[in-house]
Amino acid sequence: PGLSGSGLTASPPGPALPALGESPAGQLRTAVLMASAERFFAQDHLTTPADSNALDVAARVLAMEPGHAQARDLVRRVVGKYAAWGQTQQRRERYADAARHFRSAVGVTQRFPAIAGDMRTGLQTTLNAVASLAAQQPQTPSDTPAEAPAARNGTLRIVVRPFGSVYLDGRLVASDTNAPVVQELPPGRYRVRVTHPSLGSDEQSVEIRSGETQNVRFDLARR
Repeated sequence: PGLSGSGLTASPPGPALPALGESPAGQLRTAVLMASAERFFAQDHLTTPADSNALDVAARVLAMEPGHAQARDLVRRVVGKYAAWGQTQQRRERYADAARHFRSAVGVTQRFPAIAGDMRTGLQTTLNAVASLAAQQPQTPSDTPAEAPAARNGTLRIVVRPFGSVYLDGRLVASDTNAPVVQELPPGRYRVRVTHPSLGSDEQSVEIRSGETQNVRFDLARR
């Protein structure tokens, strides 16, 4: 039954809850994921190895936030890099290598048709032409390696006493915590900084090695 004449009025609808990617925690998570995706892209780990490549990480971001502009752009850049590799090998008349790269580019457009579907037709036409030339060409050893094999990630474990906020290469990864902060990271050197509202800040540099765990401890009260 309606509310008219009852003396009651309907309450206005409450504010919509933010999507995961719009909350502070979601924004932090997507920022960390996109930093990893960009690192993989720079290392030419575009679609391999599984779960440790630019495209898979971007897909995780898009699953949380389908309109994420940087992730969508990265998908198109992955297609573009594969296409550029294919064009380089095509100019060298290494058609089998060119076909392999164009085939990877087409595969990405098929996986993300709403993002890169407009690139598919031209790439498929080029792939068909290059594959036809490859079939007519004697096989020669490839001078184009597959994507560089990715080193296994390492683990960084950070402990702060009594508590503090933790920054990794300038990015906030934990706020006012005394629980261990654990990050899975590609090998390389990282800068860790912690801050406390009254005890100040401290900073360390740490080298992450493949398959190893590096422990970093900050005791701000004892400095």
